[in-house]
Amino acid sequence: MRSPRGLPRSFGVEEIFIGKLEAIDCGHRTKRAGPAGGSPGRGPAKMKKFSFSRNARLHCRKVFDFVFKEGERSSTRDLVMWAYTPNAKKAGAKPPGLIETGKKRLGLVISKKSGGAVRRNRLKRLLREAYRLSKDGLTDGAHIIVYPKAGCGIKNLLEARKALSAIWARAKIKNAER
Repeated sequence: MRSPRGLPRSFGVEEIFIGKLEAIDCGHRTKRAGPAGGSPGRGPAKMKKFSFSRNARLHCRKVFDFVFKEGERSSTRDLVMWAYTPNAKKAGAKPPGLIETGKKRLGLVISKKSGGAVRRNRLKRLLREAYRLSKDGLTDGAHIIVYPKAGCGIKNLLEARKALSAIWARAKIKNAER
């Protein structure tokens, strides 16, 4: 969408079109939640059990660095994972302002050793979808970073879900009752 003056939205005129924006302290901007009735013309807003919104992703460098530094590392044959849970705080560790308790968040790191662009993008899609469908089994507040090893054997969604479930069980961040 372009402004009436022909300037792209990145020139600071986006407030005119989107409404009030809220800046997160890592520099990303997100839309503020709309009215309780949802967006106009789209019906009432509903909570989705299996959603995977931008808020469910790790996307700031300082949050990634914090999870790499303070999180517990676990690995299986196909995946390496760093998991930070608020319950297992180390002495002196202060999480950055973006880490909110109670929200589960996922970050993916995929190296070029995993294959070409098509293979890497497929791995990312499979792991995101497996996480989206299985995130109810995670402990609350878990922030995880998943790194597929070179030669990762995940080919379909079932294998991705099994691999995530196995690494969550190994890291002891999987809820026992679910």
